[in-house]
Amino acid sequence: MAMPAGEVTRHSNELPISATVGVAWGDDGARGLEAVLAAADDAARRGKEIARGTLYPALPEDFARLDREIIIKQAFERHDGCPPEARAWLQPIVRLSDGRVLGMELLARWEHPQLGRIAPDEFLDIATRSG
Repeated sequence: MAMPAGEVTRHSNELPISATVGVAWGDDGARGLEAVLAAADDAARRGKEIARGTLYPALPEDFARLDREIIIKQAFERHDGCPPEARAWLQPIVRLSDGRVLGMELLARWEHPQLGRIAPDEFLDIATRSG
């Protein structure tokens, strides 16, 4: 659905104005306000990528992803940034030609009791955004 657009004049300059709106709705209170607002924000961001100046709905898969994100974020908050199931492993970096160890790489792994294995790129991104 196209949104109204227009122009505003400021100091003899015409500035185009349009709006992209993300729309999300809850399901009888089962989702918290945070999840609904996050889904609307994601829908607006996706709407801007697809077609600016539109009304863009949140999709069911948005809620599934956001529910997962909230569970991960709460685990970090509950455990002061270090959930007990998260593990760090050191892996040697080896030069194949002579087998010499050149350094170490830190690998992060997390086996969440409810969500199962969570990829580092997913939980590290959420942890960084959560502070």
